[in-house]
Amino acid sequence: MTGVEGAESLARYPWQAGDIVLADRGYNQPQVILELSARQVWVVVRLMPTAMPLYLREIDEEQHDPAALRLDVAAHLRA
Repeated sequence: MTGVEGAESLARYPWQAGDIVLADRGYNQPQVILELSARQVWVVVRLMPTAMPLYLREIDEEQHDPAALRLDVAAHLRA
């Protein structure tokens, strides 16, 4: 149990480049995951699409395009 100042977050740990974080769906924290990715910390998390929707983008595209199409994961996997 933690107080208001210390809720569960991936940002609370001293991750380093090359680390791989395995987390459950409660850690669907897009901003924290993007920040860790920028530091070359890789995050594997069980997806909760309502908390972290996925969007299609080009591999070299740095910024999220708000007009991008959402990825239909089920249709993608069926294909």
